[in-house]
Amino acid sequence: MNWQVYNELAWTDALLSAAEDYQYEVNLYVEWLKQHAKRSVDNVLHLGCGAGGHDQFLKQFFNVTGVDLSDGMLKEAEKTNPEVAYIKDDMRTVNLSRKFDAVVIPDSIMYQSEIEDVERTIQTAVDHLLQGGCLLIVTHTKEQFQNNQFSYTGSDNHTHITLFEDNFIVSESTYEAAFVYLIRQNNELSIHEEVHTLGIFPEKDWQQLFHQAGLEVSVKPLTDLYESYLLNDGDYPLSVMIGTLKANNESE
Repeated sequence: MNWQVYNELAWTDALLSAAEDYQYEVNLYVEWLKQHAKRSVDNVLHLGCGAGGHDQFLKQFFNVTGVDLSDGMLKEAEKTNPEVAYIKDDMRTVNLSRKFDAVVIPDSIMYQSEIEDVERTIQTAVDHLLQGGCLLIVTHTKEQFQNNQFSYTGSDNHTHITLFEDNFIVSESTYEAAFVYLIRQNNELSIHEEVHTLGIFPEKDWQQLFHQAGLEVSVKPLTDLYESYLLNDGDYPLSVMIGTLKANNESE
């Protein structure tokens, strides 16, 4: 996790991400968690928390603990949300020795580019989940994924940033996300580029992984989060996988 996007350039997240977008997302997730959980949802574990954009609003509803691997993102998250407990660790293997009413992964599961790592992440999440609690993961399935291009901009008094992102399928189970940052600070331009490899898997694989982890699964469509940033005529449909951990007295 030595990517500059999530370390040296982590500070750009606050300028490029609209708070109202996070609020819209979080309101949906809160509604769905309360709908599907079979217990009161008070304490939430956020795996792959990034710069804490979602946590700005999750913390209005829950006690939040965030986990991420990137020092730069965690530094930004701690500045934005000083009341949230942040921990540097890997979502595949973290062990906090406590359980939560819900575990959420709204923006980072795609970085597991091997299905075995997705399986490990789901099991780690379940290991931190109380009976009747929910695991919520936002992903795109192989069936719905398509090549896309995005543009994001943001500025303050001395800085203007334009980010171009290109998503392109490169194998049966992976795609590349290529990032190009144009950053003008006090009228001086710097250009930064980086390519990440991410995973795409069929919905049946997601369903199977949730079921084998002991979760009753429901799938919600999420289709309009990135429409305003798309450069092409495509769309960017996402699936919200919500798994409820069965109570001990429930039969199969």
